[in-house]
Amino acid sequence: MDKGKRSRTALRKTKRSAKSKLPAKPSTLTNALDMAAIAEERPTTSDGKETKGGVSVVARFRPINKNEKEKGSKLKGALLEISDDNLSVKFTSESKKELKIPDSASRFTFDYVFPTNSTQAQVYQQTGASMIGELFAGFNCTILAYGQTGTGKTWSMMGIVGTENAGVIPRLVENIFVGIENADVNIEFAVEVSYVEIYLEQIKDLLHPANSNLRIRETSAGGIYIQGVTETYVTSNQEVLDIMEQGGNNRKVSSTDMNAESSRSHSVFILKLTQKHKIHGSTKESKLILVDLAGSEKVSKTGATGQTFTEAKAINKSLSALGNVIKALTTGKGHVPYRDSKLTRLLSDSLGGNSKTCLIITGSVASYNAEETLSTLRFGKRAKMIKNKPKVNEERSIDEYKALLEAAYKKIRDQENIIKALKEEGGYSSGSMRSEDWEAAMSAASSSETTAASDSNNDDSHGGEGRGGELKQAGKTRPPAPILEISDDDDDTEGGGGEEPGEEE
Repeated sequence: MDKGKRSRTALRKTKRSAKSKLPAKPSTLTNALDMAAIAEERPTTSDGKETKGGVSVVARFRPINKNEKEKGSKLKGALLEISDDNLSVKFTSESKKELKIPDSASRFTFDYVFPTNSTQAQVYQQTGASMIGELFAGFNCTILAYGQTGTGKTWSMMGIVGTENAGVIPRLVENIFVGIENADVNIEFAVEVSYVEIYLEQIKDLLHPANSNLRIRETSAGGIYIQGVTETYVTSNQEVLDIMEQGGNNRKVSSTDMNAESSRSHSVFILKLTQKHKIHGSTKESKLILVDLAGSEKVSKTGATGQTFTEAKAINKSLSALGNVIKALTTGKGHVPYRDSKLTRLLSDSLGGNSKTCLIITGSVASYNAEETLSTLRFGKRAKMIKNKPKVNEERSIDEYKALLEAAYKKIRDQENIIKALKEEGGYSSGSMRSEDWEAAMSAASSSETTAASDSNNDDSHGGEGRGGELKQAGKTRPPAPILEISDDDDDTEGGGGEEPGEEE
C-alpha cells in the first residue's frame, strides 16, 4: 500500500525498549524524563542567559573557494575576526575602511559563530541537538538556513547523508527515532512527514510533483497548514531519509557562475510528531519545520539569464518579503506582512508565533563577497531580536483532569487532618493554646465580627434589618470559601505534561 495513503485513524506503534539507555551526549537523550527536564528549562544562549522565547541565531562561514581566489582580494589581511568565545564576529580595521562601516556597526553578536574549519557535528550540537527535547515536550520547532548563494546552506542542512559530513536534518531525524525507541512504553507515537518547495511563488509537492500551486490554510486555532499536500507516515529513520532523497531529486536546481548546483527554490520539510499516553489519554502534537532557503544573489555575479534570471527575481523578492516581516516584528509595527509571499505565510508560526526557532546564517570570508556577507550579518542581527511565543501543544484527557482534581482534594483532606491533629495536641503553630481556648477565641472573634457587621448595616440603612442583621440573628458569620491549591508536585505525581510557557515580556 502507498505510504502516502496509509490510514490516519490510529497511532502507529514503534518498537522500543523500556530498559535501554542512550549515551549521555548533548546530541541524544537518555530517556523521556530527560526530554521533560529539557522542556522545563528556559531556552538559553551559549553563556547561559535566557533568550525569553527569542530566535536563536548562529553564523557559519565557509572557506574561500576557487572562484573567489581567482577574483582576488582588495584586502591585504582578513575580512573578519571571530572572538575567542565564538559569540561575536567583527570586520577588521582594513575591511571597515573598504566597506565604509562605522565602528559601532562593525561587530555582530550571535548565539554562536562557527569558523571556516567547523565540523557538521559541531554545527548540529549548537542548533539541532536541543530541539529534540523541545519537540518531545510538545513544542513546535523550526530551523532555517539563510545566506548568499553558494555559502553552504544546503551543506549545513543536509550534507552527505550516512557519513560524518551529514548535516543538521539527517542528524535530527536519527535522534528523533532514537528518542522514540527509548521513550516511556506507555506512550504511542506517530511520525508524519511532508516535503514541499516554493518555486516562482508556487508551492509544489516534492513527494507528488503533480500537486502544484498548493494553498496555505489556517486552522481554527490559528495554526498554518498546506492544503492537499502529501503526508506520509514513517516508522524509521531510513524511511525519512528515503523520502527526503526522493523529494530532493524533484527540487529545482541550476548552475550559475556562483554555484554549480544552485537551489532555485525554497525547500520546506515538515515532520509532525504525535504522542498519546495510553494510561492518561493525553495527547501532544508538535511540528518540526526545516527550511533550506534559496540563496540571495546578484545577477551581475551569477550571470543568470532567461529562466534562471526569472528564478533569481522570484527568490530575491520572497527574501525581501522575509526581511520586511522581520523588520515589522522587531520595530513594533502593528501590521506584520506575512501574506506578502508564500514563504512568509508558511513561516508565520516560526517567526513571531508558536515555535522555538533557530536561524543559521551562512557567509563567505572573501573580500569579493564582503557586501553580501555584511548584508547577511545584518539580517541575522535583526532576526535575533524577534520574540516568539512558544507553548506546549497538549490536550489532556477528562480522566487526567479528574486525577488532578482528586489530587487537589486529597491535599485538602491531608491539611484538614494536620489541623485536627494540632488542635488535639493543644494548639496550632505555637503549641501554647489549648484546643478549648482556641475554640473560645474563635467564637468570640466570630461574635465580634457579626456584631460589627450588623452595626454597620444598621447605620447604612438607618436601623433597617440588612444582611448584617440576619447574620447577627443567626449567631454566626458565614465561613470563607475554601481555596484550592494545586502544586507543581501534584502535576508530576499524576503524569501531567508540565507547565506551559506563555508569552514572556
